[in-house]
Amino acid sequence: MRADERGALANENGRKAEEAAARYLEKKGYQKLKDRYRCRFGEIDLIMKDGDQLVFVEVKFRKNSDFGTPAEAVSQAKQRKLQLAARSYLREIGTEDLACRFDLVEIVLYQGKMYAKHTKNMIGGE
Repeated sequence: MRADERGALANENGRKAEEAAARYLEKKGYQKLKDRYRCRFGEIDLIMKDGDQLVFVEVKFRKNSDFGTPAEAVSQAKQRKLQLAARSYLREIGTEDLACRFDLVEIVLYQGKMYAKHTKNMIGGE
């Protein structure tokens, strides 16, 4: 498989994982506000609402554990980018003092099915 084909497949798997994560959180009562928010600092996969709290969600997908767990892919640098992107979003919507947190949804493919694991407060809130 060529590099561009692998990249396209990874993007497709990422989109499917984000859709699965959104459905999973919606079943838990969350409301989806935005997906794939982009700014100069990076991307936030999902922006959800959990009661009165805004939740910035990082979605990580793995089809196997050859490269570690999905959570291990969220480095300190990635966490910092998420915080900066969240601040950008808050400024964009006209508030910077809204209660918020950062969650992680790990999506793992096992025997053709996607399984989700949700971790609240993966990094300190704003």
